[in-house]
Amino acid sequence: MDRRAFLSLLGTEERNIAEKAIDDGASHALVSSCPVLYYGTLPCHGLLLSSLGADTRETGRELYISALEAALSGVEIISYASGKGQLSVLCGAEDGEGRIHLIPADGLRRFLSSSRDRMRRVLLTGGSVIFPSISGRDPSLAISLSFALSDAALVSLGNGFGRYVSSMLDEGKDAALLRSSLSSRDGRRLALEGCPVVDSFSMCFSDARAIVHPHPEGRFSFLSECFDALRLC
Repeated sequence: MDRRAFLSLLGTEERNIAEKAIDDGASHALVSSCPVLYYGTLPCHGLLLSSLGADTRETGRELYISALEAALSGVEIISYASGKGQLSVLCGAEDGEGRIHLIPADGLRRFLSSSRDRMRRVLLTGGSVIFPSISGRDPSLAISLSFALSDAALVSLGNGFGRYVSSMLDEGKDAALLRSSLSSRDGRRLALEGCPVVDSFSMCFSDARAIVHPHPEGRFSFLSECFDALRLC
């Protein structure tokens, strides 16, 4: 889509922000019928790995291990960011030398003013930061785009988010819940309906090529715990 056609899809305030961002190096595209600005390289496919609920130490551990396993397996990671995005997912992707694509709920201007270091780390993985909301904050739009861009999903789920997983399953895509999801009503409902509940990426997805496990002298570490990985092939 050319620049003029893209800008015509935006309101006046968003158009002014977008024009300046494009002049400063942002790219633009229409993704799943949503006009977005982005930095880096858009994903062709990927695994949605994110927390859509309360972030706890347990959730962080699950996300780190899963991100590391996915990265070591050559799977690109797509992550929804309520704020800066889960550090656990980013650290797992970095440690596994994988690629991560971040989709913030915050508008472009707000995110850039507070999270440039986080964006720099994401871009160094070869991934991207994608902004479906240009001026204001729009969590629903960012979550919807995260699911739309993903071939599969592995999420820690809170109440109010089960409909996104249900829609993905209805589309015939793979989806699983991390065990921490069972603390939410939506997570328990989906589990009872047959959605898989797992501890990490390697337990559910056929393209897993590594199993991460605790090891006192492991090559990787997160939250003061050391891990190593068993390569499956």
